[in-house]
Amino acid sequence: MDNDILTSNELLTDWNQDCPVYPEHWTERGMFKYLLTDSEYGWLKFIGGRYAIANVISDSSVATHDGLLWQVDTYEVSKALHDDAVDRAPMLDEDTALAKLIWFIGPDEAERDDA
Repeated sequence: MDNDILTSNELLTDWNQDCPVYPEHWTERGMFKYLLTDSEYGWLKFIGGRYAIANVISDSSVATHDGLLWQVDTYEVSKALHDDAVDRAPMLDEDTALAKLIWFIGPDEAERDDA
């Protein structure tokens, strides 16, 4: 596994220790890779194209032998949440790393662009 890929286990372990400081060293870069779990991928397939956040994930992901690899662009995540008028991924279990990551990024960056 590539050391530059954030995994669910890694994020949840660190989240429980340092939240909400930990994700900043990922999100401050603006772009990074995240490997979705099977259940997170199941949510993505279920939610389909009903929300911009799901489209952002689908459009910037590739299937690998390890699972679905998402090239996260924090600005695009923020913009999608802002467009959906939400601060989290709809219908995604909030205990998942993906939900925590999306919530941490939040719609704030896109809201500042509207000002």
